[in-house]
Amino acid sequence: RLRLFVLQEVRGDAYNEQFKHYTARSSPIPGKRGRILDRNGNVIADTRTVENVAIIDVTGDTSAENDRLNRIIAETVTLIKTHGETLSIDFGIVFDGQGYAFTKNGDEQLRFLADVYGYPDTQTLSEEERSSSAADVVDMLAARYRVDQSDTTPAGMTLVLDTVGVRYALSLNAFAKYNETILARDVSEDTTI
Repeated sequence: RLRLFVLQEVRGDAYNEQFKHYTARSSPIPGKRGRILDRNGNVIADTRTVENVAIIDVTGDTSAENDRLNRIIAETVTLIKTHGETLSIDFGIVFDGQGYAFTKNGDEQLRFLADVYGYPDTQTLSEEERSSSAADVVDMLAARYRVDQSDTTPAGMTLVLDTVGVRYALSLNAFAKYNETILARDVSEDTTI
């Protein structure tokens, strides 16, 4: 009881400040560099503002928070694509109009599968996991992240793939949950408004 009193009452303020210090995050925005001129005063490089679309997972671990995150991702991806932008997430699977297909093959595909299944190396993969199709991987991750797959139209399947790809990219930052994940780079002003 004395230890609890010391932790809460005597040192509580110090621990609270320490907690605030470790949970605070900042996002530095580098300043503009300016023009670079040659010796004759001609511009050889100029400053150009580049806007990116990023997401930070600040949701909790509840089912409702998971569904909320999936909705946010789907709405953001739809907005990005509506304005003619492309996602900058390199997931390893694409939708080719007919179905899902791997973008890598051989050892690169095995490394991707090991990462998806959570193994440190490709030797740990079971034979079933090694022979997983791209659709198997998307289905497995959609189930893991509880992504709705009821829309089987090409647009719906593309949205499922994009949502799963973003969720997978966010999971790679799970150790530092408050780091941002860039979804689209150098987007137009219409996309950011």
